Amino acid sequence: MKTNFTRLALAACLAASSGIAAAQSSVQLYGIMDAGVYSKQLAGENRLQTLSSGVMSTSRWGFRGTEDLGGGLKAIFDVSSFVRADTGESGRFPNDGMYSRYAFVGLQSTTLGRVRLGRVTTPGFLLGITTSP
Repeated sequence: MKTNFTRLALAACLAASSGIAAAQSSVQLYGIMDAGVYSKQLAGENRLQTLSSGVMSTSRWGFRGTEDLGGGLKAIFDVSSFVRADTGESGRFPNDGMYSRYAFVGLQSTTLGRVRLGRVTTPGFLLGITTSP
């Protein structure tokens, strides 16, 4: 009887630990902070120096992650917001809300593709920004 209990306990521990090892999840904090200092002096005026956000690229930050659900299926999410590096305020302009860049959750399958719900970038938007003069 003691041998059966030991085998059962060992099997239960192995089964529990294999489930923990199979589930892989990750969360990333990412972003770009772009700011620049301008200095100019017009004839007869004092020198003006200013700090400006988004000189080369719009500053942004966010969290993205995945959770392995097993069977080739993953839960995914991404929440991202623009930020003004010169003031620390959220958004590109005063009325631009928090998470105005991305905010979605979804499912991704190795065989069936991906479904995302929320604020996402569409192919039409990408075409517009790449062809805009």
